[in-house]
Amino acid sequence: MSHPNAEITLKFISDTIASGTTSAEIDLKGGTLASLITPASIASTSYTITFSDVSGGTFVTLCNPDTGTAYTGVVASSKGYTFTPAVTLGIRYIKFVFGSSETTKTFKYGLRSID
Repeated sequence: MSHPNAEITLKFISDTIASGTTSAEIDLKGGTLASLITPASIASTSYTITFSDVSGGTFVTLCNPDTGTAYTGVVASSKGYTFTPAVTLGIRYIKFVFGSSETTKTFKYGLRSID
């Protein structure tokens, strides 16, 4: 449980996928993923999240601990999606892997930290 005087901070970062399906590495810095904002005209309709314990390390698929299946989601153009803190709690580095190749598309990610 958080300290009663803890302050939750939300910060947005952007990442442009020049060509391909995978975002750049996102450093959660001890916080959690809060949101995803998709750009207009994306080709993808789905995503998975991968993670690593070290920067530049081997990224593995994030799975639901209750079902053992990959944590996946549906996406569409110009939409916003939120994530509960439990999805990425205890994870340092993540990447989004989108279902289709994207060309010069900028995605925005909201990162939540507790100070």
